[in-house]
Amino acid sequence: MEFMNVTGAFYAPDGEPLSGSMTLKPSVPVIRVSDGVVVQSEVSFPVVEGKLSGRVVAPSDGVNPSAWSYRVVFKLKRPRNFSVSLRGFDFPAQAGTVDLNAVAPVPSPVVGDYVTRGERGADGVSVVSVAADGSDLVFTMSNGETFRTVLPVVPGKDGVVGRDGRDGGEVSGQLHRFFSPITYFWADWYNRDSSKWLRVTRGMPLGFVILNIGNGSGVSLDPDFLEQSKRARNAGAKLLGYVRTDYGRRDRAEILAEIRNHRDWYQVDGVFLDEGINGWGEQESLVPAFVELYQDIKSEFGDEFTVVTNPGSNTVQALVDASDVQMCFENSADKYLDATFPDFYQQYPAERFWHVIHDATVENVHAVLERATYLRAGHLYVTDDKFVPSGDPQSPASNPYDDVPSQPILDAQRYWVTGTDTLDSALAEIPAGADGRGILSITSDGDIGTVTYSDGSQSSFVLPRGLQGERGERGETGAQGVPGASNTLSIGTVTGGSTASATVTGSSPNQVLNLVLPKGDKGDTGAVGPQGPAGNVTVSQSASTIQGNGYPEGVVSAPVGSLYVDLLETNGAVMWRKKSGTGSTGWVVLKGDTGWRKVSADTSVIAPSYADAAMGGSGRGSHAIRRIDNQIHWLTYWYQNSSTSGKFAELPKGFWGQNTVPGTNYYGTQEVARLGNTTIQQQNGQRLMVTSMNIGELRFYAQWNTDDPYPNTLPGSPA
Repeated sequence: MEFMNVTGAFYAPDGEPLSGSMTLKPSVPVIRVSDGVVVQSEVSFPVVEGKLSGRVVAPSDGVNPSAWSYRVVFKLKRPRNFSVSLRGFDFPAQAGTVDLNAVAPVPSPVVGDYVTRGERGADGVSVVSVAADGSDLVFTMSNGETFRTVLPVVPGKDGVVGRDGRDGGEVSGQLHRFFSPITYFWADWYNRDSSKWLRVTRGMPLGFVILNIGNGSGVSLDPDFLEQSKRARNAGAKLLGYVRTDYGRRDRAEILAEIRNHRDWYQVDGVFLDEGINGWGEQESLVPAFVELYQDIKSEFGDEFTVVTNPGSNTVQALVDASDVQMCFENSADKYLDATFPDFYQQYPAERFWHVIHDATVENVHAVLERATYLRAGHLYVTDDKFVPSGDPQSPASNPYDDVPSQPILDAQRYWVTGTDTLDSALAEIPAGADGRGILSITSDGDIGTVTYSDGSQSSFVLPRGLQGERGERGETGAQGVPGASNTLSIGTVTGGSTASATVTGSSPNQVLNLVLPKGDKGDTGAVGPQGPAGNVTVSQSASTIQGNGYPEGVVSAPVGSLYVDLLETNGAVMWRKKSGTGSTGWVVLKGDTGWRKVSADTSVIAPSYADAAMGGSGRGSHAIRRIDNQIHWLTYWYQNSSTSGKFAELPKGFWGQNTVPGTNYYGTQEVARLGNTTIQQQNGQRLMVTSMNIGELRFYAQWNTDDPYPNTLPGSPA
């Protein structure tokens, strides 16, 4: 394989040497060589004190295609950071040395601040070493400066050339790209093959997944999320705990406390800090607080604890440095195809950046993945789920993360992550087929046909039958035969039936007559016979599993320990257990889920002053309740203009809290949620009381156990 050495010298009109970079873009993305293919990508070289030098692949014997060109693009500036314009141009690739000063098209006459060709000077800065770092090549120059470019992947005889592994070891034949889905779903591991978590973690090279329990860590450990976290880790994912920063307005102590919950309950590998800032313009004053938060997290949780931030867009460089991974794009596919990033993003490995794209389609997903390669995404999530905004940024009309991508979108990402995102690399994995076999002869023997193949094997088939021929003429009457023996007919079976019939079986001279006779009219009742002796009856019933339709309480009698499965899953209740009693009472729910019930407008539950209508509508007073087995979950959001206290909600039957003193009717008062100066208390197990000194937007999640019977009716409407 031959190479082309590229040189050049560039000066401003006053003789000052220029600096910056020169990028070469090949006209063909892939070339074939004798032992594989070379995947070409654009390569950048530094321009230092007016001089540049670099090396790229050039045409040679046995290379296909035999000729191509390079597009050269300059980014040049004077020593005082004034930009200098030099138009890009194309030139043919050729082995040896190409002086760009000789092939650059210089206008005549020269107009404005155009770069002119200077005289050849002393040797410039040279490349001292080239090393791999993440998905980049790092060039170290003789003057101590370093420059980065994307690491090319070269499939050879033994597979794609690997690069340094994530933990320092060599990984052969593997790209460092990761599928990192947005897993804002409820933990649904128990749904088996229909589980959303399973569909986005099965068979994918995983990076991160996010544990989001009520927009944070929740108020206590959730068994379902604990089980889900174990399964995700076994699938190869690193766990991130979801924590809101409220764009720099949230108290740092609250953020750190929620990170501790995620670590202590779910043993997460890091934190996902949502609602970040970009640091441009008016947000510049918030940058130091985010830097200090990053330092505090590292100080308390250690250097190995991963900090992922989500500004959703590119940021100032200080915020890139204040994160281990940055979600620097979160938007639609249409906007992604036009996305760009500041030049300093090139200084970092691709694994430092996470791109999330929604509203993709089957038609544009491949263009999106090509753009992800060009923009150097290390972590990627593309979905065709839709985003439709509403008046509340926290509650969009259509959430792009409430369902998993369709299978074609998932498959396309799998190919991109594993490195089979181009036709050439995909074809390179298809082995050559074995020689086929031909047919030597086809013969027939009666109704059977036989095929003989070139490898000596044979197969047989039944020949089709021809059309039936015409009926022949009637032959002459034959001579009379000898008289046969006398026939004997005996009676066989006589059975009852609705229709009378007679059949003869056997052959002469011994045949049998079988009769079917209709049943006659019912006769008169006979006299009552004497009473028989008393019998002994023993009934034995043990605990078992019973199936039926509807609730078993007051309907199904069974011994203690029996299980009952409601085939209708009434109000979400699937399985019951007979806990006490000898009759049809004493049944308690083992497995039941009412689903989220929206009670924002149900004034039998929500105090009128906290209902949605009283808050101005449009979701400014949003409340939901849910029962899973014997645990109650509550979510609420409202916007208040002044401090408040008093009854907030009257809990419906089936959602009360558990007795404080078992065996009594004493419930007492207990705190179930706190947010700043706002507290929510459960009083007597059946109502929620609020005390709030906060003004503005309030959100909280509460959870408590219940020994209340499972509800016969559900409040509100499905959420």
